[in-house]
Amino acid sequence: MPLPDFAVLSSVTIGELGMGIMLMRDGGGGLPALGEHFSDYFRCHAPREDVRTIYTRMVERNWVAVDPADADHITVTTAGQDLMLASFTSLIRLVDEGHGALEISLLFSLASKRLPDDD
Repeated sequence: MPLPDFAVLSSVTIGELGMGIMLMRDGGGGLPALGEHFSDYFRCHAPREDVRTIYTRMVERNWVAVDPADADHITVTTAGQDLMLASFTSLIRLVDEGHGALEISLLFSLASKRLPDDD
């Protein structure tokens, strides 16, 4: 898979990557639910205005779209999916230090599935 332009890839924040992965899992359930998801996953308070800022930036960049018939159903666009995968892949490569020891497709499939909480 070719990576996008470095300027685009380097502009993705951890919040955008997190939101993209959450939305790819379950559609998010609207902005209030996304705030709750962020608080749960990142284990810190996620103010609604901060979540809205991430969401708005992703809509403006055409990485996510809202279903016109159901405002609570937010989908990741094809461009957004490609970028989230490339961003996740790059993050894993960074952690792996470029050695290729970590199986990226396996890790992404795990990130895209619901797993029981470890608490």
